[in-house]
Amino acid sequence: TAWFNVGKPKNSTSGDSEDMAIIYAQNPKALCHIPLAIQGQSINYRTVSWSIQWSWKWPDSTLYLLSFYSFAPGSVDFQVRYCCPTGSFMGWQISNSFIF
Repeated sequence: TAWFNVGKPKNSTSGDSEDMAIIYAQNPKALCHIPLAIQGQSINYRTVSWSIQWSWKWPDSTLYLLSFYSFAPGSVDFQVRYCCPTGSFMGWQISNSFIF
């Protein structure tokens, strides 16, 4: 998928949260319901060790929420992207027709 960055550290000592429930609510056609993996990447890289956590939830059999949380150091902003099975979501489509 594309990179998503919905969470931001609140201050210089707080961590970052990239919650799939929020990402999916804002981008329902750009994300699959059951991702195979998640990748996190710092967008304001610092050369120190990070304390991070992955979280997953199965609200029902059709949705698997895979989220990313960072704790230390503070103020590091992350983005995430997901690995989705081929054909599992409706991505962007290019069309020559217009809908009015």
